[in-house]
Amino acid sequence: MRDLPAEKATVAAGAAALRHAAIQDRYRHPARSPDVAFGLASILDMLLLKWNDHDEETRRAVLDVCEVLAQRGQRVTQAAETRRFASDGVIASCSARSDRTRSASE
Repeated sequence: MRDLPAEKATVAAGAAALRHAAIQDRYRHPARSPDVAFGLASILDMLLLKWNDHDEETRRAVLDVCEVLAQRGQRVTQAAETRRFASDGVIASCSARSDRTRSASE
C-alpha cells in the first residue's frame, strides 16, 4: 500500500535540497549559475502536482532520486553545522585564552 503523503514529502524534500544546494554553491562560487538546479527542482514540483496520475515506475524513479537528494542535503547541512560549531568552539577557546592572558598581565 502506498503512502502518498510520505511520497509527496520525499519529492518536496528532494526539490528543497536541490534549491538549497544551488544557493549554497552560489555563495561559494559566485560565477556559477543555479539555473539548472532550480529548473530540476521546478520539474519535481510539476511532477508533484499530478503525483497520483503518474505510473508506478515513474513515481518509483522520482522517489529514488529524491531520497538521494534529501539524504545528501541532510549530510551537507550536518557538515556545515559541525564546521560552524567547531569554529564557534575555536573562537570561544581563543577568546578564553585571550581573557586569561589579559588577567595574568594585569
